[in-house]
Amino acid sequence: MHLTRALVISNNWLDKAVNHLAGLKNIQPCFQIIPIPDYESLTKNRFSKLVTRALKNCSAQSAIVILPTSYALGTCVKYWPDIFIHTQSGILITSVVFSDEWTDCRPMIDSFLRTSVPGTGKYNATCQYQPPYTDVLNQWVEAGAENFHPGDYFKNEFLNELSKMQGHWLYWGHADSEKLRGYHHLFSDDILDHKPESPLQSTLWFSCATLDKNKEHNIALEWFLSGATQCLMASLEAIKTKDNQLLGSAWLEICQHQEVSNIADIIYHLLMQDEQTFGPILENYRLMGSPWVDFV
Repeated sequence: MHLTRALVISNNWLDKAVNHLAGLKNIQPCFQIIPIPDYESLTKNRFSKLVTRALKNCSAQSAIVILPTSYALGTCVKYWPDIFIHTQSGILITSVVFSDEWTDCRPMIDSFLRTSVPGTGKYNATCQYQPPYTDVLNQWVEAGAENFHPGDYFKNEFLNELSKMQGHWLYWGHADSEKLRGYHHLFSDDILDHKPESPLQSTLWFSCATLDKNKEHNIALEWFLSGATQCLMASLEAIKTKDNQLLGSAWLEICQHQEVSNIADIIYHLLMQDEQTFGPILENYRLMGSPWVDFV
């Protein structure tokens, strides 16, 4: 049987993981467990190579890699698997989470599999006040997204709306390791002080360097580690505005015209549709959290 999803874990957790997943009858058939020997004692460079090799040899279409918590730093992003990997059976979409104990993973894995989540199917479109970005925002709004046009909100007004958000938060515009530059600059502390009561299903920042690989701390890691969102897509470095425009527009088109259900599906379809165009853009991004959250 073709296994569509994989979970990369420490070999020491194998028995506990198998027993736990066996109890989840509705999803057990679609999971492949990939244990990594000596997970805790390997150097980061060696660990990274073993994970990539194991993923290249698996038959899944998407995977979560559970990294030790010591990898939850911007300067360690280079040891994370790429957002997509070519395998013997096609293309694999990957995401990472962080844990040092299987007991901490259990509630996290369970939360990824819940089907009833506040705000399902609600899209919150945000951007910097500049025509290339407002153009993409308008495309999403015309398709039914909530309109948070930056010309209509002062910073404190937007932060108040952020605290009440449900579903998916999308942002287009400039950014760096400390802030999103829309809405008169949204710094890490600003958004952390206004994170929603319930975690967002996803946060997609079509922007630059929010997951800055050259600094230990960055706004993307802080947002994800705070528990504000089940999934976050963020970039490691600067990306051309036209590329993020293209990605945002194509993402919407895939949702409207393809049979997709979650974020992993969408990225997979983008690459299958035109890897030559979207591969170089997506190479700059990474996923954290569940790539299986419902998106449509």
